[in-house]
Amino acid sequence: MKVLITIMRLELLQLWRDSTSRVLGLLLLVLTVYAVGSSTAGYSEAEREHHHLTETARDKMVHQKPTSPHMAGHYGHIAFKPATFLQAVDPGVNVFTGTTVRVEAHTQNRDVFAPAGGRSSLVRFGEFSFSLLLQVVVPLLILFTCYRSVLADRANGSLKILLCQGISMRMLVLGRACAYSGVFVGYLLLAAAGYGAVFLLRHEGAGDGDGILLRLLALVLLYALYYMLLVGSVVFASAFSRDASGLLAGLLSVWLIITIILPKAAANIGEQHAPLPTSLEFAEGISSRRGDGINGHDRSNPHTAAFIDSVKRAYGVDSVEALPVKIGGLLMQADEEYNNRLYDEALGGIEAIIERQNRIGSLSSYLNPFMAVRNLSMALAGTDMHQHFHFTGSVELYRRELVATLNAQDALRESAYKDGKGKLTGRFWESSSDFEYAPPSLRWSLGHYVHELVAVWLWCFLVFFMIYFLSNKIRVS
Repeated sequence: MKVLITIMRLELLQLWRDSTSRVLGLLLLVLTVYAVGSSTAGYSEAEREHHHLTETARDKMVHQKPTSPHMAGHYGHIAFKPATFLQAVDPGVNVFTGTTVRVEAHTQNRDVFAPAGGRSSLVRFGEFSFSLLLQVVVPLLILFTCYRSVLADRANGSLKILLCQGISMRMLVLGRACAYSGVFVGYLLLAAAGYGAVFLLRHEGAGDGDGILLRLLALVLLYALYYMLLVGSVVFASAFSRDASGLLAGLLSVWLIITIILPKAAANIGEQHAPLPTSLEFAEGISSRRGDGINGHDRSNPHTAAFIDSVKRAYGVDSVEALPVKIGGLLMQADEEYNNRLYDEALGGIEAIIERQNRIGSLSSYLNPFMAVRNLSMALAGTDMHQHFHFTGSVELYRRELVATLNAQDALRESAYKDGKGKLTGRFWESSSDFEYAPPSLRWSLGHYVHELVAVWLWCFLVFFMIYFLSNKIRVS
């Protein structure tokens, strides 16, 4: 252990004296400050917009003029996706998915107003985020910093001297790897602490749930493992190689492949393996089946007529006018429930296709640790596709409850919430609750990424195996 500590101390001292390392460290500091500042500013703006729009929508809903329950269902309401602190760390799919959903009867609207929708392609795909810094830039700096860690000793002849003094190649590689891992994990901890401090100063009292701290710790652990396996791999390659320029070119090629080429290839393979239908095909698939069930707006529809007859038999009357309730409200709810079943079946097919596409990326984690880290980072930040579907599912449940309540009011001939003309007053809207999104637990989020979790630990075990069992077999001369 004493030898290991000595190797680490000497390597850190050498790293501090190296002017190139200091320049890279300064560059990393500048990029970190910019990433923290821009991400927290973006979160601040998103949070401010969310509160303003939520209050505005609530005010318009409560103070709308008296309206019939049926028309109120068509006018609907608006639900907004809340901004979160972890969204600023890793925006994930939130940059491309919408944040606003219109809630109305008979229609399951998609979310709209994606932040990237009004930007050029250059901005959308070149936006600098904190996760981009951690996933792409820092690994690149690891390559430039560590690739000469052992190779330099081989080039100047000091490697033989070190080994003659009783230091094994395994101990040398392990000590150098621990030294560089300490540097980059230390940077990660300082960056996380600085990010948290800036956030607390600018957003005092803000919170995103009881699991926010646990998710932050899990993010730090994830990136710490990623940096350690990268450092270990590069240091081992440095001990194995004899050509500095060839090693650097090879490492840069690997970095390019794992961060750009393989993720794009996995996405293309997934899209070809399980192509998604277009929006028009999705809508037409639902519309083509509407005639097979109740249509609340068409009394001549045979299914609608059969439903009306069943209601009259249930109440023991011969005509609609003799019913103690208004048949319109009952028809609208029956129409809504049939439409909901069609939508659930169609959306279930879409989610199954997306799951098949994402499975290609998940399985590629065994070949590419970057894919595992990227997917797990989005899951921990709550910005992956699974949580996006969780949000839209929550909005849909809220929509169905609201529409069912409106249809129930429409079916009543008299109600405390109606005026003399049968229209809903502001008292009804004041009693109605707004949409509130409760994000899922950390366990739920990680439960969709078993392959990624296994892949990360397998990669760490592989790097440890190479260093501990194969380092001593590297030839010096």
